[in-house]
Amino acid sequence: LSNYERIIVLEGLGDIDFSLKKYNSAKIYYDQALKIAKENSVTPKITDLNSKLADVLASEGNITQANVQYKNSLNLASKENVNRALEEEEKVADFFNSNRLYDAEIKLRKESLLKAEKNKTSKKKRNFQPDSITSQKINYKIGTAYILKEDYKEAIPFLKKSIKDADEKEDIIVEKDATRKLSEVYATVGDYDKALKSYEDYVRLVDESYIKKEQEIQQVKLCLKH
Repeated sequence: LSNYERIIVLEGLGDIDFSLKKYNSAKIYYDQALKIAKENSVTPKITDLNSKLADVLASEGNITQANVQYKNSLNLASKENVNRALEEEEKVADFFNSNRLYDAEIKLRKESLLKAEKNKTSKKKRNFQPDSITSQKINYKIGTAYILKEDYKEAIPFLKKSIKDADEKEDIIVEKDATRKLSEVYATVGDYDKALKSYEDYVRLVDESYIKKEQEIQQVKLCLKH
């Protein structure tokens, strides 16, 4: 096997053991793969394996060590390209959220938001971020983190921006979810008129989403007939 193939094999074995919750052996495989990747300067795999080692630590409940490892993977990803950096920031922000580290999550997602918006304007370079990382989704998650912090007034502008971006991009799922959250926030802070208006918008979006789904089902049925 070539060195790259050895890395892939060891990483694959680590992935299998990680999925089986055999964390000790997963770490051993990832460490072996990482050693080969470092010795041969396989940069993308160095980033991936550092990130996967952080996943193992997080799954074991070693939050402090996982935090350090994730920061290392963030630093490595930032040296590759914008898309890889965004993917890793999304992953680490989710880790912060799951461990109630909301300030760290918000800070990181705001950095991702700047990258995503800048990346969106770089069409000439064909530098598009993955569909899973969009400004409307990032704004929604920032708003949600503020809600979990019970900082409702800070959540409102991010949810409104999420709704606006989602509407422009015809992302009805995010628009619907952000509108529901916004209605709940308005109700929590006592602004019942806006809460009612947002809830009515939410109901409308639910209806639109249902109609859209029905249309997609009908189109599939037509295609199957032909």
